[in-house]
Amino acid sequence: MNKVKLLAIAPYEGLAEILRSISMKRDDVMLTIEVGDLSEGVQLAKKHADENFDAIISRGGTAELLRAAVEIPVIEISISVYDVLRAIKMAELYDARFAVVGFSTITERAKLLSDLLQYKLDIITFESEEDVEPILRRLKDHQYDLVVSDRIGSTVAEEIGLNSILISSGNESAASSFNRAIQLVQSLRPLHKEKEIFKQISTSHFDNFLIYNEKGKLWFSHITASDYHDTIFSTVNDYLEKLTTFPNQKFEIIVDHFLFTITNDFYFHNDEQFTLIKITKKDAPLIQEDVFSIYNLDSADQTIYDDDYSSANFIGMVRKQIEEYSRTHLPILIIGESGTGKEKAASIIYKKGPFNNNPLYTIDCATINEQQWNSLLSHYNSPLYNVQTTIYFKEIIALDPKQFNKLFEFFSQSNLAQRNRLIFSATLNDTLNNDEIIHSLKYKLSCLQLFLPALRERISDLPSILALYINKLNTSMGKQIIGFEQEALEFMKEFTWENNLDQLHRVLRELVILAEGSYISKDLVKKILSQETRTSMVNPPKVSSIPLNKTLDEINYYIIQAVLEEEGQNKESTAKRLGISRSTLWRKINSAPS
Repeated sequence: MNKVKLLAIAPYEGLAEILRSISMKRDDVMLTIEVGDLSEGVQLAKKHADENFDAIISRGGTAELLRAAVEIPVIEISISVYDVLRAIKMAELYDARFAVVGFSTITERAKLLSDLLQYKLDIITFESEEDVEPILRRLKDHQYDLVVSDRIGSTVAEEIGLNSILISSGNESAASSFNRAIQLVQSLRPLHKEKEIFKQISTSHFDNFLIYNEKGKLWFSHITASDYHDTIFSTVNDYLEKLTTFPNQKFEIIVDHFLFTITNDFYFHNDEQFTLIKITKKDAPLIQEDVFSIYNLDSADQTIYDDDYSSANFIGMVRKQIEEYSRTHLPILIIGESGTGKEKAASIIYKKGPFNNNPLYTIDCATINEQQWNSLLSHYNSPLYNVQTTIYFKEIIALDPKQFNKLFEFFSQSNLAQRNRLIFSATLNDTLNNDEIIHSLKYKLSCLQLFLPALRERISDLPSILALYINKLNTSMGKQIIGFEQEALEFMKEFTWENNLDQLHRVLRELVILAEGSYISKDLVKKILSQETRTSMVNPPKVSSIPLNKTLDEINYYIIQAVLEEEGQNKESTAKRLGISRSTLWRKINSAPS
């Protein structure tokens, strides 16, 4: 059988999984799959330009861009009524106002559902790509917190601070695209001609720049084959859209023991804009990945700074505080229990901050040694000598006093906080308020303080967090989970999340993987939660730790202090555990024995 050779450009991993599963059941297609959205998807298609594919399968805005960029047929994976309904049902789990927004292919289906099912939905149609951001900003101004949209709408929504649920394509829509692609290719085969592809001619010597034309096509390269050739080109491709659109960009990567810095500039010839991309190679100041890392905005490698926790920290009161703090140049101290998403909060502040055209540098103070610390403070390639960058000191309280004194002296001598945006984080514990490092950051460096509440203190946000997490897990795993059965949701609310968002995300991932229907059942939730170690159910204070030779009032005071410590200084949970009112608790705390 003469198989049809198809290239699938999936805007997200979950769709790739669905396409891969369908292709394995067919013997009439030969499928190659790449994952990339919008311009990234176009670049991936161009990478395969000389492989003689019969057609390309893609979705939404990516499919539209591909049609303008390639010469072979592009088959669009349609969005079905069921796809829209599934996303709307998921949005109903989110406890806030939401609107369905998108181009007519989406909103017409949403209006049909609204009429048939008598839903009261806010539905807004985009007439053009230029409409997307203004419409979403108006929704945000009118107190909407969530939009249900396609990939373009969801991407823009997250950029301006709106949460979103992506309308993902289901199995039915994906299978239909295969059938249409095969029919079209077979009808065009008699007219199909082989294409001749021009190959790039490599120079025989090494230099350090690339030139792209205004269409994003590589015109000239002075980078020859080397150990770092593939890594450099891969990184340039990751950021090519931004490099060819905005001047004065800067991205950095560490490969082996070297720091590669990628910068750009524009020049013009015969009214055409060309982009000069320069690559410099230097010794890296710190080579251990567990000590020093670099994150560039729009990186293809999201790893630590993916959006899972960003979504959780972008709900409720914390959201407004993060947005306000992000607009300033002032240093920020992020405090919270383990697993509350401190690194994710730092990434949001960076992404929305004034220096996001330069990288975010993360220094892990818990793993750095004395030699590495001295290198950080003195190496000529250290990020501490940059300007207009964001530097994140993770777990600053892990430094010993000698290391912190050196850092603070560096602050004073170099005006580091005035030249850059500094972010610090610390894990909440009983001695934090008395810590000298925290005291210096608060009162000498005048850090703004961002407290991230524990998950048990924001249970009202849990349905919204779950809706966003499920949407992202569906996208990455190719699942089609809508939400929780009501009793299952109550189990989730009642559980003590001692490891906060870390634990929630891990548990939810297990639930989504194991769920068999559209809704996660109470039995499955009960089973998974029963496997969790409930270390937050603390033991009562040991009698031996309480001075029994005191008066009854004094003994009560010591018991209160012990329980207060076990409850992480949370007075509300302490009062509830002791069976007294908060006012009584305050009175007893303030009547400390002399």
